Amino acid sequence: MIYVGTDGDEKLLNCQAVSDQYLSLNPEYGNAKEMYATLLLAFSSQKKLN
Repeated sequence: MIYVGTDGDEKLLNCQAVSDQYLSLNPEYGNAKEMYATLLLAFSSQKKLN
């Protein structure tokens, strides 16, 4: 499982955040590699995802 922290309020999401702080990305999902690559690219370029 990959845990992703955000600067937003996870309590406003329509899913259950892990420890009310992190989103989880299951690496078994079909597009997990693409989603993770997008997150890493945004983080390394200091860009926000919307």
